[in-house]
Amino acid sequence: MGTQGEGRRAILLLSGGNRAAMQLAPGLLRRLGGGRFAIYSAGAETVSADPLAARVLAEVGEESGGWTPPPSYPYPAATLERVITLCVTDCET
Repeated sequence: MGTQGEGRRAILLLSGGNRAAMQLAPGLLRRLGGGRFAIYSAGAETVSADPLAARVLAEVGEESGGWTPPPSYPYPAATLERVITLCVTDCET
């Protein structure tokens, strides 16, 4: 099982460039996961923050301030348990 610190499961969120999905997914996974996951993000494209996604996260109590687009690295590939792809085909925000 892939773990990263304190027994948390390591998950990589990989995006094809949808900025809202890249912003929402880590925040919601943190919120719903209750600290059980070490979350890493990587994107195929550099994207800017989405103000609507930030508002949605704020509504559920998840802080999104200071969000920056994820790099295509670094993440501990050897320890990943899951890779979740987001918007791997053309999709609109």
